[in-house]
Amino acid sequence: MFPAKTAILFATAYVVIYAVVINLDVPVILAPIGAVLWLFVFLWMVYCILKDTRRPYPKLKENEEWGYLDKNKNELGMF
Repeated sequence: MFPAKTAILFATAYVVIYAVVINLDVPVILAPIGAVLWLFVFLWMVYCILKDTRRPYPKLKENEEWGYLDKNKNELGMF
């Protein structure tokens, strides 16, 4: 399992390289292949982010729907 930051950096690098390659004179078949591969890279990135357990998150208390570590519930102004 890769850390979330690594997955995000890899996906970003893939998109940047894909955009550069598309604007160069490359065979036409590479564009759809790169686009299909991007879907898998994106899904892999989302999976890595959701499964990253390097930062502990507290369990939600009874009747809590959202868990924010950086904000107090009273500061949100919506509840």
